[in-house]
Amino acid sequence: MAKPIAVFLHGLLGDKQDWQAVEKQLAIDTLSLDLPLHGENRDVSVESFFDVACWLDGELESYRKRPLILVGYSLGARIALYYSYAFLPKGRQPHLLILEGGNLGLNDPTARQLRWEHDTLWAEHFAHHPIDQTLSVWYQQEVFASLSPSARNALLEARAGNDPMAISQMLLATSLAKQPCFIDSVKNSPFSVHYVCGEQDQKFCQMAQEHALITHTIAHAGHNAHRENPKAYAAVLTALFKSLL
Repeated sequence: MAKPIAVFLHGLLGDKQDWQAVEKQLAIDTLSLDLPLHGENRDVSVESFFDVACWLDGELESYRKRPLILVGYSLGARIALYYSYAFLPKGRQPHLLILEGGNLGLNDPTARQLRWEHDTLWAEHFAHHPIDQTLSVWYQQEVFASLSPSARNALLEARAGNDPMAISQMLLATSLAKQPCFIDSVKNSPFSVHYVCGEQDQKFCQMAQEHALITHTIAHAGHNAHRENPKAYAAVLTALFKSLL
C-alpha cells in the first residue's frame, strides 16, 4: 500500500505554521496548508464551503493515490467534514478523519439564523475596525476562557498579520450557518473518525460526549489543544496512525 499522508487544516486566523510543533514529532509524511484568505493563500478568494473544497481538492490532486488522513482544527475541522462527506465521492474519502474543536453542524433553523447573525456581526467588526482591536475582543469569547494572559497575548501577536477584509470574507463564506449538519454522517461513517479535545474546552468536550464521538482528551489544554500541548497531541496522533503504517 502507498504511504499515507496526514494533511493538516488550521482554524480561522491561523496558518500552516500552527502545526509545526506537532508535525515534527510524527513519523509520517505530513502536509499543512494555508487555507484560502489566510497566510500565503490570502489572495485565494472563496465564497462558500464548496469553493474551499474545490481548492482543497486541487491542492491534494498529486496525493490521490495515497491513503489520506485529514486533521482539522475548528474551521479546519468543519472544512474537513465538508470535504469528506459532502464533496468527495465514496471511493476517494479519507482513511482517517481527526477533528479538533470543530462543530458538526446545526440542525435547528433558529440556531442557524442566530449563528448567521453572530458571524455577520463579527465579519463587520473585522471589516471596519483595526485588526488588533478586533482580535482583542475575539479572544475574550467564552471558548477561549481557559487561555492564560500570556497565551492570549501570544495569540494576539501571532494573528495580527491577518488581512481583516480577508478574514471577514472567510467568516461569511464558511459560517456554521452555511455548513450542512454532519452528525449523522459521522455516526454512520464508512471510515474512522476521532475527536480531539483539550480538557479545558468545556463546550466541545460536552459536544463530543453528547454525540458519543470517539474522543481523545489533551491534558493542560483548552480550545487550541495542538498549540497548547503539542507533545500530548502528537502522541495521540501517533497512536492513531499506527493502524495505517
